[in-house]
Amino acid sequence: AALLCLVALGRLGAAQDAPTQAQDAAIVEPVAPMYVLRGCDAQRGEIYCMRTLSCVLPDPKNPFFCVPEAVDFVGVGSFRWGASSSAYQIEGGASAEGKGPSNWDVFAAQPGRVHGGESGEVAADSYHKWRQDVALLRDLGVQDYRFSISWARVMPQGTGQVNAAGLRYYSDLVDALLNAGITPVVCLFHWDLPQALEEKGGWLEKDMIVRAFSDYAEVVFTALGDRVKTWITLNEPGTVVYMGYNMGLMAPGRCSDRTKCAEGDSFTEPLLAGHNMLVAHAHVVDIFRRKYRPQLGGRIGMVNCVKWAEPQNRADMKEWKLAQFLMEAEIGFFTDPLYFGDYPLSLRESVGGSSGPLPQFTDEEKFLLAGSQDFFGLNFYTSHYIYDPPNGGGIGPLGGSSWLYVTPGGLRNQLHWITERYGAPPIIITENGCDEPDVDSMADPAVPDMFRIQFMHEYIEQASIASLEGVNLQGYYVWSLLDNFEWADGYSKRFGIVHVDYDNDQKRTPKASYYWYRRLLNILRASGKGGPGMGFKEIGGSGAQEAASRGVPSAEQLGAQEDEDEAFWTRLGLTGGLVLVAAVLVMGIVVLRRREYARPVYMGGLLRRRDYDPLL
Repeated sequence: AALLCLVALGRLGAAQDAPTQAQDAAIVEPVAPMYVLRGCDAQRGEIYCMRTLSCVLPDPKNPFFCVPEAVDFVGVGSFRWGASSSAYQIEGGASAEGKGPSNWDVFAAQPGRVHGGESGEVAADSYHKWRQDVALLRDLGVQDYRFSISWARVMPQGTGQVNAAGLRYYSDLVDALLNAGITPVVCLFHWDLPQALEEKGGWLEKDMIVRAFSDYAEVVFTALGDRVKTWITLNEPGTVVYMGYNMGLMAPGRCSDRTKCAEGDSFTEPLLAGHNMLVAHAHVVDIFRRKYRPQLGGRIGMVNCVKWAEPQNRADMKEWKLAQFLMEAEIGFFTDPLYFGDYPLSLRESVGGSSGPLPQFTDEEKFLLAGSQDFFGLNFYTSHYIYDPPNGGGIGPLGGSSWLYVTPGGLRNQLHWITERYGAPPIIITENGCDEPDVDSMADPAVPDMFRIQFMHEYIEQASIASLEGVNLQGYYVWSLLDNFEWADGYSKRFGIVHVDYDNDQKRTPKASYYWYRRLLNILRASGKGGPGMGFKEIGGSGAQEAASRGVPSAEQLGAQEDEDEAFWTRLGLTGGLVLVAAVLVMGIVVLRRREYARPVYMGGLLRRRDYDPLL
């Protein structure tokens, strides 16, 4: 992301006309409009329901529940529904039981760095209230819970001595999740680096940080690898290098502007830090695959945050080239090396080629990087035009944050871009969510968060249609389970589907969006379209308190359900002729619906599936 400043440096022209690498995808034409709320009252939170061809409020208490269009088609194979969080944002316990300080502890303590002088010292206090979180997740009905590990909690100095209490916390959390029928998805690094390593140079010192990250990863693999089967090395390294080393607005707070940062170089340091993060990722993946996966199994990848970019005039191919360059700079910097072993040619040439400031990978590093992720972890929130205002800027209605514009069509387009560029990799949407425009009202959990429900409905719908169109989508995780510490914004922004009362012992109260998501998953259970483990009857529940008091379904109960399902299919199998007829009908419906979704055109809130616009 830091490399986007190259456009202003006037070095783009050569990159636009230069031939791309063989692995570079051609410009991917968008298949979706940017947002699909036309004809409905967005201020009230209305969505356009394709089931009724009308505008409705997505109220989870409404007897009629509008299921996002095409969502029933993603509930097959390995698709997973989940929720996400991160250690520094929810845990608290900043110095509990031997935890060492992180660079975020130090950064947040500096005056003026974080809204209101706030920090993650207590946050949502999940270090002490994790059992409540597991109960909420169980009652919600998700299959996966993605969380991160605090490196400084496990290894207070970043390397060397291991803090047994810190490891025990995560081991207990993993066991509780598994006992609740929830699969843990574990991220090794979500922005909070041990301060001891920061003082040694952090991500700017390659040899030191690669060794430290590898040692830390081995400690965690050894402790949890028998139970954790999905690993994430780094979450959004692009945000770390841009906000932390280019803008200085997040830890470690380095930049060229001496009115903001005491140290740093906004041009060279983001390139170096990002390069070293990629090398560290490659070494950790190599260790995992050689030493741990043969005995323990599992998969591993990286998560990147992506913003779809496009020109205001979709017919202008010259400006599409610029949009392609911007996405290669933002996305390709961290993902091209994972698939191809090196940066995009357009990016390297724009900074002076092999003699420029972008570091070179060694042959060994290229070998380790190429093919170094088993899935594409995608955090997606928003989209933008290629130019700043007044001729561009964000696309769609504005959420509660100044950068978050509601653009569900951008998610669908981005999924296709990734599919085309990287050869249809399995994709997990590891974060997707929003804060509300009216923060004050959302401090009261009794006020339905209709804006968030509308957001989730529209984004899930567009992701589902992309899956129907051939994208290998394997999961959707909402961000976030809890209201939490939102980095430089402190507690002024609320992204959770569960309200946290910071003035009342971090009391948790599910919001309307929690119940909407739960009801969607219940409906998918009832239809058998929720993916693995979701093919059972709809369940109810009266909230986290009921979940906490209700036991986990026993093996006998689950077995009885499986026997019931097996008996059903056995009876159905006895009528072979009916099965054959049903199969033919289903195949016909699937083919028809695939054709219908080929290139939808939204007009005044209506989806005319059989009208085709060449620009879309």
